[in-house]
Amino acid sequence: MWRPGLWLYLLLSTVTASWKAPKISPHRFPLVSSRNPEHITFEVETEDGVKLIPPLPIRKELSCYRVKLGHLVYMSTPKCGSTQMRRIMCELILRDEGVEITPEVNDDVENSRPFCMRSQGLVQAGQLLGWNSPKNKLFFIWRDPVDRFISQYGYICKKHGECGEAGESLHTAAKGFYNYLQYGQLPKGASNVSNFRHHITPQSWHCDIGEQPGRFQRVEYTQNSAELVERLRPVLDWTGMPPEDIDAALNRLLTSNTNEERAADKKVHKYDMWREEVLKNRTTLGYVLAINYHDYRLFQKELPEIPPK
Repeated sequence: MWRPGLWLYLLLSTVTASWKAPKISPHRFPLVSSRNPEHITFEVETEDGVKLIPPLPIRKELSCYRVKLGHLVYMSTPKCGSTQMRRIMCELILRDEGVEITPEVNDDVENSRPFCMRSQGLVQAGQLLGWNSPKNKLFFIWRDPVDRFISQYGYICKKHGECGEAGESLHTAAKGFYNYLQYGQLPKGASNVSNFRHHITPQSWHCDIGEQPGRFQRVEYTQNSAELVERLRPVLDWTGMPPEDIDAALNRLLTSNTNEERAADKKVHKYDMWREEVLKNRTTLGYVLAINYHDYRLFQKELPEIPPK
């Protein structure tokens, strides 16, 4: 069924689906807040000895992937289950439009084909389309920053090889990510800079989360898919979709091929060993916490304890 304004929605979605972020220094991200009233610093070992580094300020990413259905708006943050969540929202939008989820359509949704992106609307025109209306519920998926850093390293550095010299180890990655985001020092040999930057920026830099944290409902990410389904179900009720459609879309979390990929990645990349490696190294953890300090602070989450010397 054709709805008023749908032509504008599809036009903006199609134009911006192919939009690529410019290769830009993080210093040119709009600054939201550089406040550090507690004068927090983190101790790291460098070639010149021990150094105290401040947390990153809160800045704003230049693009935001938002998906709206009914009165619910999903704000996508990379490496926080965003691929799965976009598939879920895509299926719900297609069901709302009366599209039968045939095996062929399901394959398109699962593989993020272009029609699915147009349905979701990769646009930066949220205000024009009324997504920021007080009537809407905005939500995002928050992921433990240490867990997210490991996922970033496995995806950007190991799988895609885009980190250059920073991808040699977890420790070089933590330092390389921080130096790029704080000082604009791109790791030697890094490639696909827009993709690299997009995936390593803190969650609070995306979609105005750091600017208006109280405006968003936070769903905490877990690798337990069944538990994540339970956390998402009441939020998706805001779409106004029938419960059976919501359950069918959420079933992707239990059956999607991403689960198989994640299981393989976890084995190949030794997730548990990597996590322990980060948490036991003062310098590596210091860099990770300095990058993600506001991701903890804004949502009253406790920082991991830094190990003794």
